[in-house]
Amino acid sequence: MTHGLAALLMIAAFQAAPAQVEITPERAEVEVTESVQLQARALDGAGRVIEGVAVRWISSTPELASVDASGVVTGLNAGMAKITAVVAGRPTSVSVVIRALPPAELRAELGTETPYAGQVVPIRVRAFNRLGEPVDDPALTYRSSAPDVADVDAAGLLFARSEGSATIEMSGAGVTTQAGVTVRPDPGLAYGLEPREASVRTGDVVRFTASARTEAGEEVQAFPEWSLGGTGAQLEDEKGQGVFVAEEPGTYRVTARMGENDVIS
Repeated sequence: MTHGLAALLMIAAFQAAPAQVEITPERAEVEVTESVQLQARALDGAGRVIEGVAVRWISSTPELASVDASGVVTGLNAGMAKITAVVAGRPTSVSVVIRALPPAELRAELGTETPYAGQVVPIRVRAFNRLGEPVDDPALTYRSSAPDVADVDAAGLLFARSEGSATIEMSGAGVTTQAGVTVRPDPGLAYGLEPREASVRTGDVVRFTASARTEAGEEVQAFPEWSLGGTGAQLEDEKGQGVFVAEEPGTYRVTARMGENDVIS
């Protein structure tokens, strides 16, 4: 009888540790809500691709971008996102630029759509992306269909010149919007400024109020542009009021411009 011994050899296959991990593309750029596919591959010391490796993807800036298990990066907020691929404990990172969504819509607000001739009216234009979120306002250009009725300067101030109607066009970043304005005849507006004089200490706050009335005494909404003569003090517009604060002793002149040729100080 022959006896034999059999030995069962268990051979464990160990995957070679990568000497290098490459991510492609090395740099990507997407807009918010857009996605880009990243690929990672592991190389051995001879530069050969190691097949079948497991890749773990990590977003080091999750507030800017997310990344799923397959390496798809989705932009969440504008900025420079850092995405890392980890293979066998070896991390490699790339940067993904997340661009803010550009303006897709402009919304214009006029101080009034029915100014009197002679009034100066501010135009506020706000920009929104395709998701309806506010974005930084682009540089704007203005055009009036009837400049002799109502014209607009580069700062977005509308000058009501004569009775009639005009369409104001505002353009920026490839987006355009329009607003209609109807200029009423000049009712003989008279302007006022209160207080006319003030004596205060440094640090005190003085609020100046501008007003406009017709010859019949009807109060009309005023849109003053505030300016300050002298240094050592601050003057800011706060909901139409001129808010003055003196930082140094002295004499200052507060001026409110409320019409193209009407200045009160």
